[in-house]
Amino acid sequence: LTKACALAEELATDTHAVHLHLTFHCGDKGAAALGAALKVNSSLRSLHMQCNQVKLKGISALSDGIGHNRGLLLLDLGGNELGDEGGVLFAAALAVNHTLISVGVQGCGFGEAAVTAIAAALKSNRTLECINFGMAAMGSKGMLALADALTSNSTLRHMCCDHVEFEAPPGHAGTYVVGVEALKALASALEVNTGLISLRLNSGRLGDEAYEAFGSALRLNRTLRTLHAGWHMTSRGCAALAAAMEVNTSLYSLMFEGVAGLAEADKAPIAASCQRNKEAVIAAQKAGEQPQIDNMLKCFNWMRAFPLLKSHLEAASAASTSTSASNETVRGVGKKRAGATQTKPPA
Repeated sequence: LTKACALAEELATDTHAVHLHLTFHCGDKGAAALGAALKVNSSLRSLHMQCNQVKLKGISALSDGIGHNRGLLLLDLGGNELGDEGGVLFAAALAVNHTLISVGVQGCGFGEAAVTAIAAALKSNRTLECINFGMAAMGSKGMLALADALTSNSTLRHMCCDHVEFEAPPGHAGTYVVGVEALKALASALEVNTGLISLRLNSGRLGDEAYEAFGSALRLNRTLRTLHAGWHMTSRGCAALAAAMEVNTSLYSLMFEGVAGLAEADKAPIAASCQRNKEAVIAAQKAGEQPQIDNMLKCFNWMRAFPLLKSHLEAASAASTSTSASNETVRGVGKKRAGATQTKPPA
C-alpha cells in the first residue's frame, strides 16, 4: 500500500511510464492515490489492477480520476469487490471518458444495477471497443439493458459475458438469472448492430428458444465473426444455427460446449459454413482488403492485450503525423482537405 501511494505520487509528474501492473496490495487508499494521479497524468496507457482489494471508497476516487483522464487506453479492474454501487460510479466515469478502448470488470460483484448503468453509458460512449462482464450477476434486467445499448452503439467490438447464469441451478432460483426473453432481446439487437465482432456467452445454459433466436439473428447480422455460446445445446438448437449459417457470410467461429448428445452430422454443417467464411476472410486479406477480424484473446486476456494497444498507438501516431504534414501543405491556402493521405509513423 505504501509503495502504491508513493508510485501514484510519482505518476502525477511522470511523463514516461506507459504500462503499470499492480497486484494484490493496492487497497482503497492506493486506488484513491492512483485516481488523483490519473487526473493529471496523460502518459499512462494501460493500468492493470486485478485483485487489488479495491472496494467502494477506492473505486469512487479511481472513477473520478478516470472521468478526467485523457490518456489511458486499457484498464483491468477484475477481481475487486466493487459491488453494484461501485459499478454505478464507474459507469458514470465511463460515460464521460473518451480514451479507454478496453475495460475488464470481471468478478467485481456487479449486479443488475451496475450492468444497467454501464449499458446506459455505452449509449453515449464512442471509444470503448472491448468490455468483459465475466461472472456478473446481471439478471434479465442487466441483459435487456445491454441489448438495448447494442441497438445504438456501433463502436463496441468485443463483449464477454462468460460465467453469467442463464438458468437457475436446482434450488437456487434468484433474480440474477438471465431469462430467455432477455436472451431473445440480445439476439434481436444483433440483427441491427453493426459493430460487435465477438460475443462470449460461455458457461451458461441458453436453451433451445435462445439458440433459435440467435439463429434468426445470424441470418441478418453481417459483422459478428466469433460467437462462443453456452451449454446443453440439443438437436433443435443446433439445427436452427446450422440453417442460419447456410446464409451467414461473416461468422467463422461458432463454439458451444456440453453437446455430447449431438451427432457429428448435426454439427458438421456449422463447421463447414464457418470454414467457408474463414476462407473468404483470408482471401480478402490476400487481396489487400482489411476486414475486421477477431481480436478477442488480445482484448480479454490481459497479457495478450498489448498488441491491440500497440496498434492503437501506431494509428494515433500516424494520424498525428498525417495532420501535421497536411497542415504544412495547406498553410495559407485554406482549409485542409478531409481525405488527406496519411504518412507512416516514424520507426
